[in-house]
Amino acid sequence: MFKLRKRVFSMALAICMCIVAAFSNPLAVAAETWEENYNSGHLYYTSAALVNGLNGNVTSITPPIDNSKIPYGTASFYLGLNGPLTGYGPLGPWGPLGLLGPVGTNLWNPSYWISGWMDWSDWSDGIEGPLGPGDPLGENGPLGSAYYDSPIFDTNDFAVQTRALGLWTSLGPISQLGALGPLGPLGPVGAHGYRRNSSGQYIAGSNVARNVTMWFDEAKTTQRTYELYENYTESFAKSMADNDTSFMVEGTATAFDRTDTYTFTSNQDQLVTILVANSNVADTLLTNNFDLTITDEHGNPLITSDLSGTWADWIQMKVPANTTLKAEVKLATSFPVVLPCSYRLFVTGSTQYVNKTEITGDHIRAWK
Repeated sequence: MFKLRKRVFSMALAICMCIVAAFSNPLAVAAETWEENYNSGHLYYTSAALVNGLNGNVTSITPPIDNSKIPYGTASFYLGLNGPLTGYGPLGPWGPLGLLGPVGTNLWNPSYWISGWMDWSDWSDGIEGPLGPGDPLGENGPLGSAYYDSPIFDTNDFAVQTRALGLWTSLGPISQLGALGPLGPLGPVGAHGYRRNSSGQYIAGSNVARNVTMWFDEAKTTQRTYELYENYTESFAKSMADNDTSFMVEGTATAFDRTDTYTFTSNQDQLVTILVANSNVADTLLTNNFDLTITDEHGNPLITSDLSGTWADWIQMKVPANTTLKAEVKLATSFPVVLPCSYRLFVTGSTQYVNKTEITGDHIRAWK
């Protein structure tokens, strides 16, 4: 098991390097055709279950995948049991989203200290850092033109598939691992400077802060407003009637017949990625497995990802503005049966600024 984890960690590190390289050069290349229709009939989704259902066969994917343009491996390898989409990779309990990573409410989590002790938002605007136009949320970052036209997409087909609805989109820049997620400047370890209260809300003086506005370009002609990424407590997140698409929850499952339900609303046309991951670092064989279902606001099921074994379940879907959905988390397996079992739920919106798709294939379905 140690050798397996070491091999997967090395591979995951190489993948992360490829992803970083994919968005480091914003120089323009030839224009492409992108789908951005959010009317009924154009609402598509992909999921861990659908990607896994390809069984490594990527012949249906467009743009076509050339294995010679996949660094250090092939598409089927990166989709397999030793690939980064399993719980042993970046989406699992030992990855950056897990209990031992930077985000959490324990003494060893940097977010405990960065957003737990004081509000330093009054002077954070003076820092030329992650909330500036030259940084992850600015024009030269992964949410700028580089998301669509970086030259790396001509030579690296793994990078292509980290974009919306791609095979590795759950590892990409609009997912929970990207600049808009919990590890980015909008999250608990971010540079917004707001203090987190006991429920997970960010506090600005006596008010609750839900958004930040920043300059997007160096010339300071364009501003963008982004939703802050909160780490809510389970009870508070379940009670929220106005939650957005930028939050995480540290939850527990106390029974197999119990469903934990979280309501959220997309305030703009965007891709929304929802991930539920086992967060028990003591579960070395990843026998604790959680299923994920997305329903409409009335509880009618729309999409389910229910992979067994070591896979982490996630769903990415096109969601029109002002659409309310619910994420349902349910414990599927636990061996030996030791309850409660812990999980982490992540909901991450792409924003209206990077909401186009160009990828098609058998791993994509219509949900409405």
